[in-house]
Amino acid sequence: MENFSDLMNNLPNAVDIEKARGMHALVQFSIAGEGGGQWAVTVDDGRVSVQKGSHPKPELILKADAK
Repeated sequence: MENFSDLMNNLPNAVDIEKARGMHALVQFSIAGEGGGQWAVTVDDGRVSVQKGSHPKPELILKADAK
């Protein structure tokens, strides 16, 4: 993977659905710097979806630098 965007785009395929079953979460990733951006990740009973942009009411916000 070349940047954080690639990681986020591949996240739904990297999650073990069985281990994530029963989990529910709304996570906002805010990554500063080159290759960074905003991503909203939803985990809903094993299903993971990623959308570019911000979630209006995340349960957790993770902020980091892309370096």
